[in-house]
Amino acid sequence: MRHVLLAAALLALSACATSAPVVDERALAQEVFRISGGLDDIKLVVRLAPASVSPADFGRRCREGLARNPNPLGRAACDLAESLFGSAREGEGQVNRLIETQLAAMEARAVDAMVETYTAQELVAMRKYYASPEGRSIVAKRSEYLTRLFGVR
Repeated sequence: MRHVLLAAALLALSACATSAPVVDERALAQEVFRISGGLDDIKLVVRLAPASVSPADFGRRCREGLARNPNPLGRAACDLAESLFGSAREGEGQVNRLIETQLAAMEARAVDAMVETYTAQELVAMRKYYASPEGRSIVAKRSEYLTRLFGVR
């Protein structure tokens, strides 16, 4: 009987030792989202919006830029920026609160979509890439890229 219990205990221990570690995929996705630039692109677009002639002109230019350089969140960014730019003159504080609320909702949706789309292994690979010198360099250049894309200098 002791041998059976000892064998069962050893089997259980070996199974635990070889099982994959538990990964909090949502926390991993949030980290990847943050280090990959998150909503920094959208925040920059919103900040650049007042430099355009009109909300409609800004929206058109934004969408034209997306046609050349597609971005999964780009359409939402253009729509958000155009809408916010159109109402910016109504009160800066109110617009800033609206922006923060919209950005928080977009971030939650983006992280949820990452968890639903990517495996834990893919998220780990993305984290590794964005933490690499090349990944950090690409993220650091996004503001410059968007400034050039929208023609605001």
